[in-house]
Amino acid sequence: MLEGMLFAFAGVGMYLCGWFFLQRVTSTDMHLLETLPYMLSLLFPTYGLFVLHLVLWPHSPKRRKRTFLVNGLVFVGLGLFLVLYDLALLGSGIFPSLVWGLIHPLYPLDTFLSGVLFAGIGVLVFLYGLKKADSNADQVPYFPAKTKRSKVILHSILFPIYVVLVLFFTGDLLYFFHTLDYEMQNVGIMIPIYLLMLSLPLGLGLYEYYLRPKKQEKVYLGLMLRGVPCYLLVSVILSLWAYFGLLKNPLAFSESFFAIFPLDGEASVAVGPLLLYALNLLAPLIYLLSFIFTKTHEATPCQEVSEKRD
Repeated sequence: MLEGMLFAFAGVGMYLCGWFFLQRVTSTDMHLLETLPYMLSLLFPTYGLFVLHLVLWPHSPKRRKRTFLVNGLVFVGLGLFLVLYDLALLGSGIFPSLVWGLIHPLYPLDTFLSGVLFAGIGVLVFLYGLKKADSNADQVPYFPAKTKRSKVILHSILFPIYVVLVLFFTGDLLYFFHTLDYEMQNVGIMIPIYLLMLSLPLGLGLYEYYLRPKKQEKVYLGLMLRGVPCYLLVSVILSLWAYFGLLKNPLAFSESFFAIFPLDGEASVAVGPLLLYALNLLAPLIYLLSFIFTKTHEATPCQEVSEKRD
């Protein structure tokens, strides 16, 4: 429950950060130096989400304790950096005051307080790992990695990138009250687009909280061979629906989707929809093929032993 709430919060932060960064980069008056604290504060929930996930799904007691200690110090470092950065800009005169109002009336006071809060959370996380992580280690379930080291490393690189992109589209979806085309000029295309955005966090949640805990159970094989193909089929249908709808009406970008896909306003290629299709299609396909390959690879030695006995 806590991870789900933080996921939604982090998604909105990721979406706003991406939108704001794009606006700064494409603006003639960028103000990147002055707005860096704002963008960093929007990314804090995402970092907290990754740390919380490591705590809830630890590989071993040792790694769980190390997660608390290392990330507690990182929290403190990032929080202090934000505080000192705001004070440095304030002291140099770049910030006229702590309530300058460049972005909103309380900026940069809000980022200053965010830095203090984040540093405080870091101190608590570090102290918990130092004093209490060992005392309740026996009460925590562990999920040791049982795949090859190379596969674990590849997963640890690609999966966070996938999650960050899912967070962006989740925030995009949650911010629909601001991005929605209330005139409903292209409602036939909006339906599959919003459903594709909704399927990303739903698919990730099903994997993390339903499929992943059942990996050691017999029912897992049936879930993988029936559930994932069904999810993939729905994604294909929605992607084709959106693709041909946008192909038929290219003006839909400027009419209804500029706020949903901010990159498409600056690029000649429809980056947003293509990325949305890819996330919905490639992720379950790769996961399914990896599962089939692993099962086939595991079955081969057993088959060879059986043949030798015969």
